[in-house]
Amino acid sequence: MRFLAEHIHESNLIEGIDNPQADKDGLGAFDFLNDGPFTLGRILGAQAMIVAHQDDPTLVGLRSCRVFVGDREGAQPDMVRQLLAEWVAGNREMTPREAHVCFETIHPFKDGNGRTGRALMWLHELSLGKSPTLLLASRRRDYYEWFRR
Repeated sequence: MRFLAEHIHESNLIEGIDNPQADKDGLGAFDFLNDGPFTLGRILGAQAMIVAHQDDPTLVGLRSCRVFVGDREGAQPDMVRQLLAEWVAGNREMTPREAHVCFETIHPFKDGNGRTGRALMWLHELSLGKSPTLLLASRRRDYYEWFRR
C-alpha cells in the first residue's frame, strides 16, 4: 500500500505538517489499520502512531476534553467512546465519504482526527474496489466543504 505515500503526505500538509517522519508515521499507521478489521483498538493504535512524534503524550488516545473545529464542537467527551464504538459497528453501511464526515464529527482525539479519519476512508474505499480519494492540501477548502453540508 506504499502507493499512498502522496495521499499521506498531502493529508499531513492539510494539517500544516511537512515532516518526513510524520509521513513515515502515517504510512505505518495505514499499514497497521490495513492489517485487520476496523476495531476501536486498531483505530486507537493507528492514532497513537500518527501523533507519536509530536512530543505531547496527552495527544494519544480518546480525548477527555471539549474540542472545537472551527465553529463546530466535537462530541461531548463523555460520549466519545460510545459514539466511536457505534461508528465502528456501522461505518460500512455508509459511503466512505459519509463515514469520514461522521468520524470527524465525533472528533474522538485531541489531535490526529483528520489523518486517522482519512486513512480509514481510504481503506474503506479500497475495500469497495475504489481508488483512494487524493485530497490535496492546496484544495483543502473543497475538502472542508464536506463538513458544511
